[in-house]
Amino acid sequence: MKKIIIVSILLLNIFVAKIYAQENIIKLHISELFLTNISLNYEREITDRTSFAINAGFFIPRKIPNMFISNPVVDDLEIKNILTGFSILPEFRFYLEKKDDLSGFYIAPFLRYRNYSIKFNNTYDNIETRVQGTYSTIGGGVQFGIQGTIKEVISIDWYILGIGVNYNSFSLMYNSDESGIDYLQLKKDIDIEIADMPIFNKRVKTEAAYDYIKGVATFILPSFRTGISIGYIF
Repeated sequence: MKKIIIVSILLLNIFVAKIYAQENIIKLHISELFLTNISLNYEREITDRTSFAINAGFFIPRKIPNMFISNPVVDDLEIKNILTGFSILPEFRFYLEKKDDLSGFYIAPFLRYRNYSIKFNNTYDNIETRVQGTYSTIGGGVQFGIQGTIKEVISIDWYILGIGVNYNSFSLMYNSDESGIDYLQLKKDIDIEIADMPIFNKRVKTEAAYDYIKGVATFILPSFRTGISIGYIF
């Protein structure tokens, strides 16, 4: 009985030591800060050559420049001029060399989901209107990078190049509390303009009723990913 207890304690010590030997890194994407975005990454060691990481990004709310709005409204309306969003990106990393820490060249297949929303006020024939839209992408790819460590405390992660494919979806709704807009006629005018666009004419769908008009577009595009992050190892 004593031998069983001793062996059990030894196995438990080995198991606990293995858990605490695994490394964790919390990183901040420096390159995203230049775009006024907050992007954090958590990486967890699985084996000496593999790890799992997940990245969460937050698009700091901001106003849409008036240069991108045809007829901006300066009055204080119900919906403000604002752009927001977030992203989630899990990845599984394979390090090319077996080391005691999470460093060296790596290859990482990843998935990505992003969602953004826009809301702003506009005018149409001197009528105050609201525009609300969403833009989302879902896809995946492969990331190539290199990670270095400083005194086993600081990590520097360089995302050299990530290549992938995204399915993109964009929707935009246009309405107003005021009367006087013929949404059905507006839909016809927009459809005529879309028909003259060779790339988008088969990708954009519109619908209209007496109080709104909505457009939806879907398309598949390649994506690229690069940047630098700095992290804390624990």
